[in-house]
Amino acid sequence: MKTARRQFIGTVGAAGLALAAPAIISRRVFAASERVRRDAQEMAANDQTFKDYADAVSAMHQLNSTASDRRGWRNQALIHLNFCPHGRDTFFPWHRWYINFYEQICGELIGKKDFALPYWNWAANLGTIPNAFYDIQQLNVTYWNDPSNASSPNWAGGAMVRTVGTRGLAKGVGVQTILPDVFDQKAIDGYQAQTNYSLFRSAIEGNPHNNGHVIVGRPNGHMISGMSPLDPIFWLHHCNVDRLWAEWQTARNTTPPLVGNYDNQFVNAMNKPQTGINAAGSYDFKALGYTYDTLTSAAPAAVASLNSATSLVASASLSLPKPLGSVSNTAASASGQISRARIQASGLLDSMFTRRVFNATTALASPRNAMEGRRTLPKFSKIKAEGALTGMWVKVYVNAPQGASAPDDASPHYAGAFAFFGFTNAPAGAHGHDDHDFTIDITNALADLANDGLVVNDDVEITWAPQSFDPTSEKSSFTVGEIQLIST
Repeated sequence: MKTARRQFIGTVGAAGLALAAPAIISRRVFAASERVRRDAQEMAANDQTFKDYADAVSAMHQLNSTASDRRGWRNQALIHLNFCPHGRDTFFPWHRWYINFYEQICGELIGKKDFALPYWNWAANLGTIPNAFYDIQQLNVTYWNDPSNASSPNWAGGAMVRTVGTRGLAKGVGVQTILPDVFDQKAIDGYQAQTNYSLFRSAIEGNPHNNGHVIVGRPNGHMISGMSPLDPIFWLHHCNVDRLWAEWQTARNTTPPLVGNYDNQFVNAMNKPQTGINAAGSYDFKALGYTYDTLTSAAPAAVASLNSATSLVASASLSLPKPLGSVSNTAASASGQISRARIQASGLLDSMFTRRVFNATTALASPRNAMEGRRTLPKFSKIKAEGALTGMWVKVYVNAPQGASAPDDASPHYAGAFAFFGFTNAPAGAHGHDDHDFTIDITNALADLANDGLVVNDDVEITWAPQSFDPTSEKSSFTVGEIQLIST
């Protein structure tokens, strides 16, 4: 079962064999001017940062009555509703700018310019939300009872958002207890081992990011909607997303040139609209004045220089994605239904036993290369929705037995889950546009099955089972126009 994965992976060289031994981090040194974002899971319940953040949230609520001050709590949430680019490769850059300006606003309002948001580390402490976000009133979304009641052409085709101040994740219950193969450290390491930016972004956004929103927001809390920033945990959720990208960058992975113009979408700490803001300007997070406690001063100072198409000779030798096969699909999928698609692949078995080189991030003290077996991913694309899919996740299985129900999640057939977030049958350009894609790493599931002698040829059958936690999604459906099997 699950233990078989480790046995098989060891035989194909997928145990993370480092080509250059990692340095052990014994002490972290940061520049005095850097805002250092720390792991909230490692902070004491009475840590001053939680108190400072509560004061900042209160100060922003006091600005709500001033419509012209875009630093107010509701106005900050409206920025997300109106402009966030989910499902696109600019997902990382836009949110980096968003969090950065928000963090500076917090520091200005509480008189602490060095204030740094912590990050919600889903891989630690079973992915529980820190107790402070339940015990400190100002950090508990139920305390404010903020109305959402807003709409934007950028979100769900302009449908009115009517969510409430609740959380679907109880105090002390972690996201790993619900979807361990999405949030645990093994899963995170797998996402970060992707050397292709688009696949990395798709994996982070569609899996832990989207699922985190759905789990915390279900069935009708703010986190499930475009007004998700009304929940104070939103900002820590996205700090963790940004941390994973920052670590991936620092490991010498290449972010390609991205087009994104964000003029006048954000305001700074003094409520001044910002111009000259674009995707490329977000690459160098150190230049923005912050870093993470997982990164040391030994890490490259100018991350932007590592993100051009010709940045590193070493990057050219890394394994490139290889298509193994694809299948078109037209059948509709809905909550509670089982859908299947068989892919007649080519070269799957050879790929499973082939090693590849990638830029390692674990215990990152300096960039280095590592080696493991190639990874296999189905890419779900050309997705079209009938109705709103907010609040739905989709569990994915490999070569599952025929039947009316999905296998147990403990079975070797289970691979993981992706979630929809604001996805609807909206026109192109809104959050329901047709170029959404989702990837699932099925490497470990294939390893389990191969260990049991159940991978006998290159053909792979992918099974997916949608499950809705939002009443508006229960009667909705979607089609997956294409599933492409990729080896990386």
